[in-house]
Order: sequence, then C-alpha cells, then structure tokens
Amino acid sequence: MSNRLRRTPPSMVRQEIAKYANHVGMVVWSSNHCLHNFCTLFIGLLDIRNPTKGMSLWHVLRSDKAQLELLGALAKTSSISAGLKSEVSWAAEKAQKLCSLRNDVVHAPNFPLLQSSPSGIEVVLQPHPVAVLPTRMNRLLDKPNDRKKLAALSGDLYALGEYVQRLYIEISAPQSIKDSGFLPSLPDRPTLQSLAEQTPLRNPILKKPIVARPRRRSLAE
Repeated sequence: MSNRLRRTPPSMVRQEIAKYANHVGMVVWSSNHCLHNFCTLFIGLLDIRNPTKGMSLWHVLRSDKAQLELLGALAKTSSISAGLKSEVSWAAEKAQKLCSLRNDVVHAPNFPLLQSSPSGIEVVLQPHPVAVLPTRMNRLLDKPNDRKKLAALSGDLYALGEYVQRLYIEISAPQSIKDSGFLPSLPDRPTLQSLAEQTPLRNPILKKPIVARPRRRSLAE
C-alpha cells in the first residue's frame, strides 16, 4: 500500500468539487475581465494620450476597492458630462459590491459533506466554520454552493465589464467619430442579479425614455 499523499480529492466527491470549481473559475475570470475594463476607463479619463501614466497610478493601489474609489474620484473632477459622471460612479459603486461577493466565494475554504437524500447519497460543499471570517460565514450559509448564484455573479461581472468598456469608448472617442454615426448607442445599464435589485434600464438623469431612432443615445449632452 502506497504511503503517498493524494493529489486530487477522493473520487466520491471529486465530481461535485470540479463542478463547483468550474463556477468559481468563471467568477474569477469575469472579475478579471471587469476590472481590466475599469483600468482602461481610468486611463481614458486621466490622459488617453499617455496610457503609461494611468497604468502606473492604477497599479500603485493594491486593492480593487481602492482602485475603484480612485476612479470614482477622478470621474467627479473630470471634464466629462454630468451624465457620464453619473454612469461611471454607478458602475464603480456596483463593482465594489460585486467584488465583495467574489471575495466571499474565492476566499472561503469549504469541505464536502455526505448527506442522504431521496435519490441516495448527496455531496454538499459547506464553508469551513474555522477558516472563514464570521461575517463572511453568515453570507455563505445562505446556499453556499448554489450554482445559480455563482452563475449570476459571473454574469453580472461580465456584463458590468462590457458596460464599462462602452463607457470608455463613449468618453475617449473623438467627437467627429461620435457625430459620424458609426459608434453604436450607449446600452442600458446591466441588471445585476446578484445584488437583488432591478436596475432602471434607462439612465435616471434622462428626462424621458429614448425611442428608436437613428440618433445615438449619448450622455454627453
């Protein structure tokens, strides 16, 4: 009998752990995608002609929260329209909340439990009560490995990242390109399912809904 330690979980629980890990991986990937687009937005707001300056300042800060707060502060003092300032602030605020949920998932070790069910023995992953922060534990005990919640979180992070990318284009594109009609209209804010809210589809600063017409939706007015 070999005395070597395992390099993978036991076969009885491996499949369930792999499924969970796949969803966690999507959360991490989507988070990186989202924060990358926030970084490009910061560069565009600070000085699009000198991207090295923006990159250097962004990477001086070592936490997502600090970077997003810096972006929000920069937006408030920038020369962009009030409408775009509102959108950047909204996106940065929601990103902080989503990143907090991401941290709950990524930094919470869990262990498999075997439970009986009508269909037989079921594997359930539970957060470890010793290694997890108490405040985080309370949040995780609400369906800790619910794949629908993980899928919603990764989808929210990805959608917010796409929205931020469009904000970057809206801010950095020359006015002549905007006026040409080649750029697509700024999309509605994404609905963020993980935050248990129904985000208004239209920017609240707009006085009336936009109807279908060739003219681009823009917050620069």
